Amino acid sequence: MKILKYIFLFIIANYAISATGATYAQEPQLTVNAPAQVYEGDNFQISFSFNAKGSSSLKVPPFKGFDVSGPFQSQSSNSSYINGKVSHSFTVSYTYQLRALKAGTYNIGAASITANGNQYSSNPFTVQVVASANRPASQTQQQTRQTQQLQAATDVNISDKDLYVRVTANKSNPYKGEEVILTYKLYSAVSLANVSLDRMPSFKGFWSEELGEVNERKQETINGKTYIVSTFRKVAVFPQETGTLSLEPLELNAIAQVVTARRRTGSIWDIFDDPFFTPVQNVEKKIKSNTLTIRVKDLPEDDMPENFGSTVGDFDVTFDRDAAKQPVSGEAITFKFTVSGHGNIEMITPPDFVFPPDFEVYQPQISSEKNAVATGVSGSMTFEYTVIPRSAGRFVIPSFDYTFFNPSKHKYETVTVPEIPLDVAQGKENYTAGFAGSNRVLKNDIEYIKTNTPKFKIADYKFFLSLDFFILITVVILLFIASVITFKNRAKKQLDIAGIRNRKALHKAKKCLKKASKFMIANRRDEFYTEISIALWGFIGNKLNIPTAELSRDTVRGILETRQLNPEYITQFIQTLDDCEFARFAPKGNVAREMQYIYNKAIDVIVSFPL
Repeated sequence: MKILKYIFLFIIANYAISATGATYAQEPQLTVNAPAQVYEGDNFQISFSFNAKGSSSLKVPPFKGFDVSGPFQSQSSNSSYINGKVSHSFTVSYTYQLRALKAGTYNIGAASITANGNQYSSNPFTVQVVASANRPASQTQQQTRQTQQLQAATDVNISDKDLYVRVTANKSNPYKGEEVILTYKLYSAVSLANVSLDRMPSFKGFWSEELGEVNERKQETINGKTYIVSTFRKVAVFPQETGTLSLEPLELNAIAQVVTARRRTGSIWDIFDDPFFTPVQNVEKKIKSNTLTIRVKDLPEDDMPENFGSTVGDFDVTFDRDAAKQPVSGEAITFKFTVSGHGNIEMITPPDFVFPPDFEVYQPQISSEKNAVATGVSGSMTFEYTVIPRSAGRFVIPSFDYTFFNPSKHKYETVTVPEIPLDVAQGKENYTAGFAGSNRVLKNDIEYIKTNTPKFKIADYKFFLSLDFFILITVVILLFIASVITFKNRAKKQLDIAGIRNRKALHKAKKCLKKASKFMIANRRDEFYTEISIALWGFIGNKLNIPTAELSRDTVRGILETRQLNPEYITQFIQTLDDCEFARFAPKGNVAREMQYIYNKAIDVIVSFPL
């Protein structure tokens, strides 16, 4: 027994010594794996690998001259025991799927990644794209054969009835500004090895809000076929335009596991035709959701109140002040106007009311609380006003109305806020005399003293047929002629709808970019990406005279290629749209740096538009 005890203690000691000698494989480094040469039209992958933990988002250079999707992230770890030492390795990989668009030599810069406060960079590399006409015949035949085999496997084993994505809306005919909840479901009658997002739809004409994480699975039987139904996404959209609006489809890449039968050879190996030994083949299939059409109706105009400010939803309204202390002249008072309930919180408009003239009023501070769950968006928007009464006395904040449209009741609702009386005590300083100018007295305005000398006319002066008369007639005739010419030119321009949209494209885009800049400074990420998306889609729609309902990624690419624009610019513009959508719904790493990067790219593609 003692011998066994000593052996056991020896093993434990040896293991402890080995554990203390554990090392990690190597220093952190970022490597890139890319082909040196591809052919025009080929699909290929570029992979960036980093061999350490604690890394943040990867920053990659622009892939000019290629159609890009991704990245698709994966990670792996490994441990080994060699000569009494334990070594560990960890690798995180970012894979991009590219398609070569045009022959040429493309120099791609270094990528960078940050880990534990240090930045690591990969080596730059070059990809040569050879014209498809120069592809060797053997490779052409092999590629055609592989494509046919893959297509045959896909067509035979995975049909659109075996695997598909469907998006539904809880409302098909909403009001402008009313919440519509979109539900994305994956129907699968086959086993799936992996599903990844290929293309996120852009909600043009809508304000969108992701409704948290959704992961529901259940089994359904449809037309006698059993499906695993996965609800993987819910989005609340608020239409900002009227008419028929189309929602772009969502695209996924799925890898399905398909059972393939072995071919009998008449040999002993035919025993593996038993179902227990049936092989499984991974087959890739791209799936696309249905195109959803929403018919948006305008808010009723017949009974629209004059004070309606475009707020749509089911809300409650409160207006009060900080009653903790006695109002004193010269000291600040805080008033809070809060709208809370269910609807688009970000689009709530401020109230229309006035404070007494003796109050110095500052711009309100706006804050919001938002709760986005599977049932929709709710929360509150608060407008906090800071005012300073400049004199003592009794004041009254007049009563005012706040109106919003309640889509569930199909009518406008008006909340009347009662008047608020205030007894302001005298402060340390007296502001009554000379406030806001030497000629103004609080509560009573007087006319300024007139210091100019009045002009007098000669009593016997005759204006008719005088020099002044003919000068006036000439000026009137010239003004009339100029007005006619100006009116005709303006009428001609008004008829040129395409020209109007083209001329205003840059101006409207700059306004959206200016708003986006403010949201970026305030770190309001969702509003920032919404304004960038509106700027890009609005600019290209106005420049190319494309109706909003027909705007899509493929439509824009087709028209730009028809006008023979530089392919690099087309790729850059489409990539900027994709980067904006991916950054909006799949944020990575430093959010502020990512917003600055998207903002700079948007400015570059808009300013450098060649037409």
